[in-house]
Amino acid sequence: MAGIDADGTRTYLDVAATREYVDDEGIRWRRRGALLEGKTLQRRTMRPEVIVRRHYLGSVTEIPGEARAEFWAAVQTRLAESRHASVVGAEFVDRIGRHLVLVDESC
Repeated sequence: MAGIDADGTRTYLDVAATREYVDDEGIRWRRRGALLEGKTLQRRTMRPEVIVRRHYLGSVTEIPGEARAEFWAAVQTRLAESRHASVVGAEFVDRIGRHLVLVDESC
């Protein structure tokens, strides 16, 4: 799942540049603040009330709360093993106040 335009077409998701994100369910998420990195990103994604989704190679998948510690352990391993690996995130909010963090992982 990448972003979906108003006409229903899929678009490439660039977390760093995206100010608005529309998911596959049609929920519109507005960006809050600057990019999240490092420990700030990790702390934000560990909050149980936050929805966390990972963007990797054009696909977006949800990371449930019980899998987030394992996710971050794997991310740390990939970052340590490859100088090309990077992780950034962005926080979004929907019209009813729910928070979503999109984690963009690249290598």
